[in-house]
Amino acid sequence: MSEVPPEPDDSSPQTIDASRRTWLAAERTWLAWWRTGLGAAAVAIAVGRFVPAISNGARWPFRVIGIGYAVLGRSVAERACPIRLAA
Repeated sequence: MSEVPPEPDDSSPQTIDASRRTWLAAERTWLAWWRTGLGAAAVAIAVGRFVPAISNGARWPFRVIGIGYAVLGRSVAERACPIRLAA
């Protein structure tokens, strides 16, 4: 004969601890997405503004790379928004 497993108790300390850990992991992931987006934005500013000022070569390649990093930063930050809303 097969036994029916007992229903999980939602108020047990193990269940509460597991849901807290899950929530904290989701929070860390969301913050990592934002950190990545802000880091890419900082690189965009550095490459697009400061590197051309100290180099003697053409400025347009640095501006193109800076725009690429800005687009990357924006897309990563936009990716972080639905993650936070779903949590």
